[in-house]
Amino acid sequence: MDASWFFVLASAIAVYGILFSFRGFIREVHKLIEKGEELSTDNIRNLQSSFFIKVAMVEAIPIILLVLGFMNTPVESNPLVPAILIGAFYVSALIQIMVLKQETIQLQENKSSTSVIQTLTMIGLTLTGSIPLISIIALYMS
Repeated sequence: MDASWFFVLASAIAVYGILFSFRGFIREVHKLIEKGEELSTDNIRNLQSSFFIKVAMVEAIPIILLVLGFMNTPVESNPLVPAILIGAFYVSALIQIMVLKQETIQLQENKSSTSVIQTLTMIGLTLTGSIPLISIIALYMS
């Protein structure tokens, strides 16, 4: 198997696994909003720690796949198709995270927690994009 497909597989597992965890995290934030609670750091701290533990568990397999990909370099084929697939994975997750952000902002009655929701969204975007970024860099290193 060409090393570039290890990177594609690592990106797919990481992106969609983290997206699944992020959806659960936002669902819990929705429950807090529906209860009428203020979104403060104290309310979100436990949810965040649970989310980060899930992300760490999800990223274990992609990290192993990244190591396998680096061990099997040099890449023999053109990395354009794998790079496009990796980009498509990330863009689809980006769109879904932004939709979740808009739904959460619209769910609020008072708009005082918008900055907290935007911060949570940025955390989701950066965590989702880390493995794809490493994979694209690895594709073009060889």
